[in-house]
Amino acid sequence: MTPPVAPQALESLPTWLSQPIEKSPNPPVDPRLQGLPYHELSWQDFERLCLRLAHRDTAVEGCRLYGEQGDAQAGIDLYARELDGEKYVVYQCKRVKEFGPANIKAAVDKFLEADGFVRRDRISIFVLCTMESLRGQQRDDMFRDQQEALKAHNIEFKRWDADELNRFLKEAPEVVDDFFGRPWVEAFCGKDAALALGNRLDAPNFLQLRQGLCSFYASVFEQHDSGVALTDATRVRAPSLRERFILPDILDTPPDSLPNELPYSPDEIELEAEDEPDARRHRREGRTIRVSSDNRRRELESWLIEHDAHVILGGPGSGKSTLLRFLALDLLNDAPQLAQVAARWGQYIPVWVPFAFWTRVISFEDKDTVSLHEVMKRWLHAFNAQDLAPWD
Repeated sequence: MTPPVAPQALESLPTWLSQPIEKSPNPPVDPRLQGLPYHELSWQDFERLCLRLAHRDTAVEGCRLYGEQGDAQAGIDLYARELDGEKYVVYQCKRVKEFGPANIKAAVDKFLEADGFVRRDRISIFVLCTMESLRGQQRDDMFRDQQEALKAHNIEFKRWDADELNRFLKEAPEVVDDFFGRPWVEAFCGKDAALALGNRLDAPNFLQLRQGLCSFYASVFEQHDSGVALTDATRVRAPSLRERFILPDILDTPPDSLPNELPYSPDEIELEAEDEPDARRHRREGRTIRVSSDNRRRELESWLIEHDAHVILGGPGSGKSTLLRFLALDLLNDAPQLAQVAARWGQYIPVWVPFAFWTRVISFEDKDTVSLHEVMKRWLHAFNAQDLAPWD
C-alpha cells in the first residue's frame, strides 16, 4: 500500500491583495433629466406655460392672451408690450408633433398674411413656441429663411422650442412645480431646488385644492344666496349663483374725491342743482355730502384687471358680497366667465373671509395674535372642511 502524499504547502498570497484599495470609484451619479414632458400638457396648458414664461421676461409688460378659442387671432396667441417703447412682442404657441420645416414656414406665413391685432410696424419680435426641438439641418435652414422674411418687415424672429423652454425652466423650479409637479422639479431642477420650495403646493395638490374649494364655496354661498325659490311642481333645478348673476358696471371714483360718508343706497344719490351739474349730493339727517363727478362708469372686468388691489364700496343690499362670491366661484371654475380676470389671477387661490366671523373671533381674543390664516382655519373647521387649509 502506497502511503499518501503529503500536501504541498500553499504559496503565500501576493502582498497587494491585502493592501487597501489604490483608488476609490467616483460617487454614483444621479443625472438630472434634461427635458420635460411637454407632450403630456393639453394645448391650453402649453399656452398657459408660455404665458407664465413671457411674464418672467423683464423686458416686457402686460403679457396676456390674445382673443379666445375660435377667434381670428392673426397667428397670435399671446402678446406683450416692450418696456422701453410702444412696440409689441407677439407669441404663437404650437403644441404639434413632428413640427417640421413646412410648419415653421406656415406659422410665419399665417402671421404675415393675417390682419388684426396691431399694425405690423408696431411689432418688434415674433416668438414661435413649440413643444418640439427645432434642431436639425432642415429646420435650422428654414428658421433662418423665415428670419430673413420677417427681417424685411423689421421684425425679429425668435424660437421657444423644447430646447429653449428647458433652458428657461431649469432656472424656474416654481413654474415646473405648477405645471408638472414636485417629482419633476427634483428630477429636472435638482433636489435642492425641490427642497427650497418647502410646503408650496405643486400642480396635483393645487388642482385638488381648487376643486375642493370650488365645491365648498358653492355649497356655502347657496346657503346665503339661494336665489328664487322653486316649487317641487316645477321639477326644474334652481340656477346656481354663477348662472343667475348679472355682471354689474362699476362707478370708478378717484380716491382723493371720495366723500367722508357714503350713501346707504344708489337711490339716495341725487343730482345737484342745475347750476352745479357736475356735482352730486347725498342728503341725510339734514346734512349734504357732495360726491365728486370725476367718477366713470366702467365695465367690471376691465376695472378688475387694471390694478392689483381694489376697494368696492356701496350701501347695504347693493350687491358687494354677492359680487365677491361670484368672483371667488368664477376664478375656481374651469370655464370662467371673466376670462381676462382668470388670465391675471387664475394662478392664485381666492380666499373668502366672512367678515362677521372674523370680527367675532377678534372681539374675544387679542386682535394682534389672530392672523388671517387662523381665522380661515377656524371658519373651515366650523364646516368640517379643515382639510382645505393647506397652510397647516
